[in-house]
Amino acid sequence: MNKVSEMARLCLSIMRANEMRGYTVKYLNPLAPRDAERAISDSERLVLFGIKDTSQISRQLVQNLRRAPGYVWLTVDTCSFKGRAIDPFRINPLTGRVMTGSSSGSAINVLYGINDLAVGADGGGSVLGPALSCNLFGIVASGIGLTGTRQRISTDELSFVPGIGVISKDIQVALDAVEHLTLKQISTDVINEESLDGVIVGVPARGCLELPTLGDMRENLMRVVGSLERFGVQVKELNLSGCDDRKTALHALSHAFSEVDIVISYEGPIDVWGLGDSVLGELGVTGRRVRQTSGKFLIRAANMSQATSIVLPGTDMACGVVLMAKPGFVTARKALKLAVEIDRGIVRPPLFYRYFRQDPVEADDLFFGGEWF
Repeated sequence: MNKVSEMARLCLSIMRANEMRGYTVKYLNPLAPRDAERAISDSERLVLFGIKDTSQISRQLVQNLRRAPGYVWLTVDTCSFKGRAIDPFRINPLTGRVMTGSSSGSAINVLYGINDLAVGADGGGSVLGPALSCNLFGIVASGIGLTGTRQRISTDELSFVPGIGVISKDIQVALDAVEHLTLKQISTDVINEESLDGVIVGVPARGCLELPTLGDMRENLMRVVGSLERFGVQVKELNLSGCDDRKTALHALSHAFSEVDIVISYEGPIDVWGLGDSVLGELGVTGRRVRQTSGKFLIRAANMSQATSIVLPGTDMACGVVLMAKPGFVTARKALKLAVEIDRGIVRPPLFYRYFRQDPVEADDLFFGGEWF
């Protein structure tokens, strides 16, 4: 894109952000046009980003992104009340259901094209869940030290430090952002040179996990599992029964990381037939049933296991592949490499791409545009 079109895109994003004030936008940076003029002189492509409204994201991390070529901070994004895993005040534009939390506003702003990138905090799936629910890419990099500012207690009384993650429509945009946030070399060019020889990948055994409407999790991973051998990795089956419960999933991941480098699951549809929320899960048989049909499994425990986690949108609505690497920089790079390779083999519906991946609203479609005056 040329500089004129990028500045026009910024203007359209600011207009949309103003329309979403109080809904998905908490604050709109008034200096974004000035920052964009400076950024466009160093980069042909602007990367507009939002920040989740949480003190877990340090000012230093925001500054790391703002100093990167082409990056422009545009919004502070709204999130769910008290960090709930669902957000009853907002609707998922893709599924039409209650929005997944807690990085709810962040994911919606990316899906609508207000921002190219969102930075959020993930305790028990608060970045991975919203990303998957909107068929977006997400990375949470707690496994390489990208974490929040303080410890918290989850709704099910587990102690954890939130991981910091990103949401984007493009896996390369997400990778580059994590590199700028961590100041470590994990960009696409570096990842492409990473070797996968000798990597051990754990996948769910047949019959241990059942997805709402989609059936056996392993069956939904057949194409991915079939492609792993040509990447030079070894596949090991894991018993992940009961991993719709977070404490069970935490135990399963801890045990798995003693045997494998990376765990892969397929999860969803996220919050379509049920709602993955611990508060609801405590409200008797009905609440537990609603939570159990949410389509959320290991994503609820990934950050608490200190994994570096990546979600890749699949071909089904609000579903996708989840990769979780055991803590450490080496395994994180290998997981990111594997994610890039797997993503190349996923063919997604063209209508979704035309509607959400391309600019969803063109200037000529608006009243003050086109041939009106």
